[in-house]
Amino acid sequence: MINNKLLLFIDESGKPDFNDSTYRHFLLVGVIIPESEFSIISGYFSYIKRKYSLPLEKPFHTYQLLEEPSSKLGTADGKSFVRSMSEFIETCPIKIFLIHTDKVKFQRKIKAELIKTVTLRSENKGIVYFFSAYKLFQLFIDTLKKFNTSGSVCADSRYNQDRDLLDAFLKIRDPQF
Repeated sequence: MINNKLLLFIDESGKPDFNDSTYRHFLLVGVIIPESEFSIISGYFSYIKRKYSLPLEKPFHTYQLLEEPSSKLGTADGKSFVRSMSEFIETCPIKIFLIHTDKVKFQRKIKAELIKTVTLRSENKGIVYFFSAYKLFQLFIDTLKKFNTSGSVCADSRYNQDRDLLDAFLKIRDPQF
């Protein structure tokens, strides 16, 4: 990576809520790019949006192009999209961090400890997101230190996870935590 300001983009897949059994796995992904590459990467995604008639002002998810019934691409176009995206990602100077949580295993490991202090009720449903974000911020800070630079974080969290993300960011700054 070039030694300039780094940008961390955060996105999630699945739901971190223990009460949601639809998604056993929760993924929090961080993509780090040099700020100097942002316009190139942004331009590529604008191209993809135009090519597949997606709104330019909104982020898109591959789900829209590969799975959603109303906007799913045909087989040939879908393969072309995946091939193009793969080639682009392979050539970008990016670093990707993937934080995976199997919620069932996580719950088993921490349940005994949590029961001593709190219960796994709705007020704790953000704990998976919080710990995932905390780990991701640790990795980002390590990268910033390695390249002796500064950075910014861009996140479009959902399901009211903004608070969990912000809490993790604030906690990592607390030396007592």
